[in-house]
Amino acid sequence: RGSDGREYPFVAKGSEDLRQDDRIERLFRAMDALLAAHPGSRNRGLSVRTFHVAPLSARCGLLEFVGGTTPVLEAVRGSTKQGNICIKEHQHWIRAQASARDKDVTAQNATIDPKNGMYRRRSGLVGAKY
Repeated sequence: RGSDGREYPFVAKGSEDLRQDDRIERLFRAMDALLAAHPGSRNRGLSVRTFHVAPLSARCGLLEFVGGTTPVLEAVRGSTKQGNICIKEHQHWIRAQASARDKDVTAQNATIDPKNGMYRRRSGLVGAKY
């Protein structure tokens, strides 16, 4: 229950650092303020619906559940030919980052545990596989 007395549904999310999600939501709030300030955007009813993120630690947190919305990636995907190109470039970049991380971990004499997909070093758990 919020300080205004209303109930807000939240989703508990673990095994991820939600501090980055929080920063992205702050960016989206700034974008929404710019859209609201621009007369053309305001007349078209453009807005960015944000949600609250509450990082509790480096490994877990709470996300406000927002129904009836479309995720940004889904909104861009398939909307335009340029949107499809953007998505493919983003996916290629993500794969390249994951590959570089895998190579870095392997170079540090670590292996991937086939049971849980976690990186392991001789001294123990290193981090989640992305």
